[in-house]
Amino acid sequence: MALIILLVIVISCSKGETVNSQLAFIMLNEQSVFNEKMLNDQLIMDWGSSFGISKYSEKDKAVTFELLGITIAVAEMPLPIPSGDLEFPIKTAWYWENAEKDIKNHKYHLVVFGNGNTSKKDVTILLTKVAASLLKIENGLGVYWGSSSQVIQTDLFCGYADMIKSDTNPIPIWIKTTGYKNEDDSFYLYTIGLKDFGLRELEIEKYNGHWSDGLSFLMEISNYLIENGPIIKDGNTVGSSAEEKIVARYKKSSLKNDEDVISFIW
Repeated sequence: MALIILLVIVISCSKGETVNSQLAFIMLNEQSVFNEKMLNDQLIMDWGSSFGISKYSEKDKAVTFELLGITIAVAEMPLPIPSGDLEFPIKTAWYWENAEKDIKNHKYHLVVFGNGNTSKKDVTILLTKVAASLLKIENGLGVYWGSSSQVIQTDLFCGYADMIKSDTNPIPIWIKTTGYKNEDDSFYLYTIGLKDFGLRELEIEKYNGHWSDGLSFLMEISNYLIENGPIIKDGNTVGSSAEEKIVARYKKSSLKNDEDVISFIW
């Protein structure tokens, strides 16, 4: 019933308006405990007095409220996130050593949805903050950020979320950078999550440096595009110095041939 109510909220908030939305899932071992006062107090403690919530309502394990002009809905699901949805995120969670073991037996989850007539980035920032505060109240295991196919443990998620306090985007939450080794020992590296911001995903078909340097490069470019829009065009060059000429090419993804990407060539 809670999920049905959440879907009704999504439809009613979107009807006849140009809105942006974002979605996250918080994994729990125990049933949810938060209430209006707990959430309001935690949000203010974490993010300042402007984060007082309004128009709070609750029905059948689903709550809605407004925060800075954005509608937030939270629904408790009395079951785990389906294992099929988590298989790839767990497999590629290099920053969560025991992800499979830690997540395997979670019993509940919260669906956290944000919807507002503002920019995608603004809605995403707000939902990141709300998710971090809910994690602290609930002593949650972590977050499944669906648009970037990531599972992130609580301490790391809250640490990344705190980057917002210094006007820095928590790109490691919003964008997954991953890949695999090619037969010639180079790396194929790519992003997941930029499409959610209306941007092309990124790839490097053959990266011959250390894989972590390649992933850092993709994160930097991802942040640049989220901040500035799709300003890297086919044939443009990028690099950290005048001597470094990295060519950007528009093409179909080598991994998903139905997806348009920006491919970087050294």
